Amino acid sequence: MPGPKGKWFIGDAMKFDEDPVGWMLDTKPIYGDIVRLDNETIVIHDPDLIDEVFKKTNNDFILDNATVSGKQGREKLIKGLTEWMQSRKYLGKALNRNILSQHIGRANDRLSVEVEKLAGTKVDLFNASQYLLGFSIADFCLGADLEIDQVFKKVEEVFWASLAVTDSEESRLPWASRPIAKRAERLNNELVSMLKEVVIRRQNERKLGEPYRDALDQLVDNLPDAPVEQLAAAVRLMMVTAHGPSGAVFSWCLLRLTENPELIEVIRNELSQDSEQLLFPNNYPVTLAVLKETMRLHPANWLMGRTAQRNTLLGGFKIPEDCRVLFSPYILHRDKRFWDNPDEFNHKRWLNSQDISNKKAYIPFGAGPRVCPGALLGPMQLMVGLKVILSNYDLELPPLDSARPVHSTLLRPKNVQGSWSCRK
Repeated sequence: MPGPKGKWFIGDAMKFDEDPVGWMLDTKPIYGDIVRLDNETIVIHDPDLIDEVFKKTNNDFILDNATVSGKQGREKLIKGLTEWMQSRKYLGKALNRNILSQHIGRANDRLSVEVEKLAGTKVDLFNASQYLLGFSIADFCLGADLEIDQVFKKVEEVFWASLAVTDSEESRLPWASRPIAKRAERLNNELVSMLKEVVIRRQNERKLGEPYRDALDQLVDNLPDAPVEQLAAAVRLMMVTAHGPSGAVFSWCLLRLTENPELIEVIRNELSQDSEQLLFPNNYPVTLAVLKETMRLHPANWLMGRTAQRNTLLGGFKIPEDCRVLFSPYILHRDKRFWDNPDEFNHKRWLNSQDISNKKAYIPFGAGPRVCPGALLGPMQLMVGLKVILSNYDLELPPLDSARPVHSTLLRPKNVQGSWSCRK
């Protein structure tokens, strides 16, 4: 398999770790769409090959987890795969119009309060964005629960602890001490215990025929025989995994709008429609196009990967068991083979779907059986956030070119300080 020679055993891993984006941009023209990184890792750039890996996930490939290590940890993931996928299936049942309609009304009101608290003060853009979007997603899941604030506080702890694991250089060798990962696991167990209590309380309180108020109502009523553990896992899945990427995208979107103030007025006019219309994102073509273009240039999950759980084939090459396969939406979304002027922010390319030459070359949420849980809910949450802020406030943010991107777990702007103030 082609790739730079690198050093014995570790290949080019050190150079990749120093500058992963630079490494991929440098090696791709030389070695093509399949590049060997080290003895256990390859990087692929072809959208059809990436799509093949997505489709083979849960069979030939598995989505790894930074909190586990070694073959034993991977076997643990595989063992729990059926329950994990069942939790995702349960979550899908909650994405219905009635619940989403009630959620939009509550989220708009609650976010308005939270945004007003932060108005006029300097905030870290990503920290504030992930908090606001996370709060909105928590409302969708548990908006009817009186303890939602306490639960969301624990969700925030788990989010930042999990981010610390994936951002850290803590060894993933099976025998290594992993205090950062252990702390994240402890906090996650505490959250799961808290969510189990919420589920049990809701099961005891619900009366036959009562209207649904949030996702948990839907789950409890329609899945009366589902284990408490899986209902709690379904709620946890959305609350923990969705708001980080949404917060990152929201941050970049606000920065892009600051660079393109003419779009702010267009989006304000679009979002002035009744909030109920947010159930239908296509009713907001320019807003949706701006969000899509933001996710193209700034995909929150900028580097994805799978691990082969058995010997397989990919692009004519033999892929051995335990081989990691990496691919980058950030690189793919800027590939001139699939995008005209790929480095230019141009929302209009999304107003005519025929302008997208290869739809497999756009993967902000991934694809296949392990597509990001926020793929359906995310755009709507982002629109709610934009409606609350842009309708009532003016943005005060630094220029986009001063925002340094952090290519760690999430592609997010680092240490960008900004604010919003009441419109005059």
